Amino acid sequence: MNTTYKPGEKLKKQLLEQGIEYDTIDWASYSDDVPIENYLANEYNIVLRTMNELAEGVQNDKEEKQFHKFSYPESVDWKEISKKVKSIAIVGATGSGKTALAYKIIESFDKVVYIFKHPNVSVLNERGYKQLHELADFEKLYDCVVFIDEPQLYIKYYENKSNIILMRLLSLCRQRNITLILVTSDTRFITRGLESYIDVWVLKDLEFDLVKQGSMIRKIIKENSFIIEDGFSLDITEYIFYSRLLRDYNGKHKFNQPVYFDDRYSKPYNFKSAKETTPKTQKNEII
Repeated sequence: MNTTYKPGEKLKKQLLEQGIEYDTIDWASYSDDVPIENYLANEYNIVLRTMNELAEGVQNDKEEKQFHKFSYPESVDWKEISKKVKSIAIVGATGSGKTALAYKIIESFDKVVYIFKHPNVSVLNERGYKQLHELADFEKLYDCVVFIDEPQLYIKYYENKSNIILMRLLSLCRQRNITLILVTSDTRFITRGLESYIDVWVLKDLEFDLVKQGSMIRKIIKENSFIIEDGFSLDITEYIFYSRLLRDYNGKHKFNQPVYFDDRYSKPYNFKSAKETTPKTQKNEII
């Protein structure tokens, strides 16, 4: 018997990777003339896996989790997320289902909801949401949700500069427990300065070639493209979730749009009631 046998670092790591503490093995009973793999298999029913096999197992587990997320629409717990984040950016091409997803997310919040400059007041009343008329009204808000659809229509931005006004709004939201949800089809609107303020990124279908080099949106697409980024494509029920704060949800998911959702929400300017409540000449806010 070799009473002085001690497992090497490689063997220790193999055991620990399989959830086995090496000091639970009776090494004093191990004989040198028997392969260590046979001893562990016969005495403890332990089948050692190589480091490559362990790495492959980790990758398989990761892929299985991603598949589970993608297969089950409600795998993202927006109710829990709503308690932790102060900013959500939803980005995608026109007609990709951004607005439907935004309303689905809003349903998870136990807060008063304000919609910025929505022209069809009647549909907001149906949901119990309130209208926010001016950016200056942020000064009066506390502990609520504010949804701005296509903010580039109202807030002047410069391609090579940070949007100072929106950064101030995002900073104010953190101080006053306001969650700001931004939905845009123009990826240029999310400047480098704004990126650091976004807690959760939600990507819908969009054209990869139109996304700015070095942007966070481009990085997220690359991480979620298995073959080539240029082929990035999502169905209207699909989206990519990304957050450094909530990594467990990162990846591709599906969602079911709210049962009440129709064109009055996604295309409010197309309806007579919207035209009646919208001024004849509506200018963008100059900031």
